[in-house]
Amino acid sequence: MSTSPSLFSQYLNAIKNKIKKGTVFIGLPGACGFEYHCRSILGEIGEQCTLVNLEYFPWQFTVVTFGVQVDIKFTLKSVLASTVFGTSPPRRGPLSTLQLLVGGEVGLRSSTSFVSVMLSPFNYLLPGLLHGKWKDWDGKPLEEEPGLFADVNDKTADLLQAIAGECLKITEAIHKEKPEAKLGDCKSLTDWLAEYKDSISDSSTLLTMLKTNSMLGDVKHPMKKKERKTKVEYTPEFEETLLEFLSYSLIVIRGIAEILVVPTPKLDELILWCQGKTKKVFLKDGKLMPEKSIKDTSCPQKFDVKTLNGLLLIKELPPDPVIPDLSDILGAAEKKESTETSNSTEKPDSKEKPDSKEKPDSKEKPDSKEKPDSKEKSAKTEAGKTKK
Repeated sequence: MSTSPSLFSQYLNAIKNKIKKGTVFIGLPGACGFEYHCRSILGEIGEQCTLVNLEYFPWQFTVVTFGVQVDIKFTLKSVLASTVFGTSPPRRGPLSTLQLLVGGEVGLRSSTSFVSVMLSPFNYLLPGLLHGKWKDWDGKPLEEEPGLFADVNDKTADLLQAIAGECLKITEAIHKEKPEAKLGDCKSLTDWLAEYKDSISDSSTLLTMLKTNSMLGDVKHPMKKKERKTKVEYTPEFEETLLEFLSYSLIVIRGIAEILVVPTPKLDELILWCQGKTKKVFLKDGKLMPEKSIKDTSCPQKFDVKTLNGLLLIKELPPDPVIPDLSDILGAAEKKESTETSNSTEKPDSKEKPDSKEKPDSKEKPDSKEKPDSKEKSAKTEAGKTKK
């Protein structure tokens, strides 16, 4: 899926009834939260699918003719890619297949966890550079396009360094609760830039690493060009870019930090500035806004993720049943047996005849004084006849 994250839901809902187990979904790139979209929308079948997400697009380019031609500025030598295998893994490794598609110029590096891709410095680098350049802009048009990396200053470098440190604290919080989690690919911004050391002439500080990167030197700020009679004027046009990074990168990282209770004051500073430029509010008073505000993001809270297991896509099992102690079981059995024995000695035999004084037998003959026997009557009659 090589499209804006804002369209993920539409694509996935349109094809979910056609998906079979073992299908491989690739976000090229999927940005932060791609995995949450897939698992949430696809449901049970999604758990049987494999999810691949690239850290960023392998090529930096501008569109010449939509759907026909692009102008490639440079090609990255390597790109980090994460893989979340489903319960029905594919027969062939998904990265090896994808490598055939992108070609040999770009090396795909397998990540140990999809969290590494979500916390990649790429996700806050561009909005941080835009913040540094335009935060104090006086509103006057520029005569030329400024370089995205060439115009970096100390304050911008400090902000980016601080946000990188906050992301590393997130990984530390994960490790504290889940020591087995493999997050070795989560790097600081300087370590991340060191991957391109062949293009950097001065690696002494973060500022110099950004300013002397020849591969990135020609990248310009997103600008709107307006031709006058005597000159050309440029004004920043970054609202759309900021909104995408805000919704599908910065807010996702902020949501992870909130679940893990990791403070991110510098990330919050960047988010608040982006919100002011895009007229969108996701963060207020140090807290993420309710679901209505974050519905158009990839924030984990949108998908009702509230725990670390949920963040890591670990399916939580129901709690184990409480098994009583063996001594308690034996004690209860002995008590029951003792009670039954006691009851059997106290209760009379149900077959025993009742006392005749209380309940006379219905078959017992009546008292002879009350009702003389018929044989006695006949004997007296015969005696009377003889006397006569």
